[in-house]
Order: sequence, then structure tokens, then C-alpha cells
Amino acid sequence: MTTLNLKLNHFDVFAYIKTAKMLGTSEELAEFQARQIEHAVEVAVTTLGNTLESKELATKQDVWALKQDVTALKQELKQDMAALKFDMLKWMLGIGIASTLVICGAMFTLLKLIVH
Repeated sequence: MTTLNLKLNHFDVFAYIKTAKMLGTSEELAEFQARQIEHAVEVAVTTLGNTLESKELATKQDVWALKQDVTALKQELKQDMAALKFDMLKWMLGIGIASTLVICGAMFTLLKLIVH
């Protein structure tokens, strides 16, 4: 597993406190908010980094191997379909001949009954 380096802009605590004070927030509240935001950003970055590091990404070799597997399966499927096609034709021909013989036999029998 490779180490992930996340480069994010640093949250400027002092600039936040200065701006919050200029807008009328007390220094204590501004410092509290700034520390909470800083902590939330750190947790988010850590969580994101851990999530991304735990993912297994496919490499070019993985994709190539998968492509080879799919190609082999495709070829095997074509061979199986050709064998099934031959079996179906064989059965259809057999059933066709058998049904023709049955019909001819029935007609011959009817002809014998009619003639007598």
C-alpha cells in the first residue's frame, strides 16, 4: 500500500480570529470557533486520506489481465455456441425425418384402409 500525501491549504486560525473580531465576535468565541474549525479540517483530511489509502485501485496490469480473461471467455463462449448449434441442427434433422416417416406411415395405413 502506498502512502498518500494530501496537499491542502492550511486553515489560517489567526486570520479567522482577526476577521471574526472585526465583525464583532468576542476574542474567546472567535478563538474557540477557529480551533473547532481547525480540528474539523484535520479530522476530515485524516479520514479522507485513510479512506483513499484503503481503496485498491486497478493497475494497467490488472486491466490487461482482465481483458485477457474476457477475451478467453468470449472465445470459449463462441465454441460452446457452435457446439450447441450443431446439436440443435442434428436434433431438428432427426425429428424432421422421424415426423416425415410417421406421416408417411399414417398415410400408407389410411390408403390401405380406404382401398380395402
